Amino acid sequence: FPVTIRSQKKSDLDWYREQQHNKSYDGTVAASFSMKGCDILDNPLPTYRCKRAGKVVVRIDIDETGRVTNARIDESASDMDECLRSESLSFGSKWKFSYSEATRKQSGTITFTFAAQ
Repeated sequence: FPVTIRSQKKSDLDWYREQQHNKSYDGTVAASFSMKGCDILDNPLPTYRCKRAGKVVVRIDIDETGRVTNARIDESASDMDECLRSESLSFGSKWKFSYSEATRKQSGTITFTFAAQ
């Protein structure tokens, strides 16, 4: 059977990476979280691709297994840089938390801080 590939509109981050910016730079990325009664099981940090300093707060919802089911940028608490936001959203969605039967779906935040080089 023939395979149909649909073209998708490129995001600003796709354009940025195509312009030979698809590499990581030296820089520190710190993360903290606020999720009542949970511990971290897996917390991948964004790579330092954006070559900028800033802070991005990602609001998340987790299910009863501790997986992130919804992630969105906290507009009022985050820097406006699209590259930092995209990296933070992508990696924040991959986090996993501990859970217990008493802990059902809940919401919290992950804060990524990109240090100046």
